[in-house]
Amino acid sequence: MYAGLAYLAKERGLDEIAEVLLKISLDEARHAGLYAVLNGHTNEDIFEVIKKYAPGEKNAYEMLNQFASHVRDIGLDDAANHIKNIASDELRHSELLSNLINKGSK
Repeated sequence: MYAGLAYLAKERGLDEIAEVLLKISLDEARHAGLYAVLNGHTNEDIFEVIKKYAPGEKNAYEMLNQFASHVRDIGLDDAANHIKNIASDELRHSELLSNLINKGSK
């Protein structure tokens, strides 16, 4: 919710408010991570998990690019541009995870 509010605030030129809300959203994500560990909802084998997620991030890149094309086809260019940016993030995530896997296997 905080990340969404930060996004809206940024769109409206409320940069200071957006920055505070984004910081809160990152805190909440960190809290969620801690609670996931404390409640046993995480796999202790970090590399096993990221090996499973890396291909999904790349697949998300491909799927989101297709989605962006469909969105652009119906005339929503601004939305399509945002989706393309998210797709690029997903590809970057895939590359980062692959790099971590390579480091972990050494």
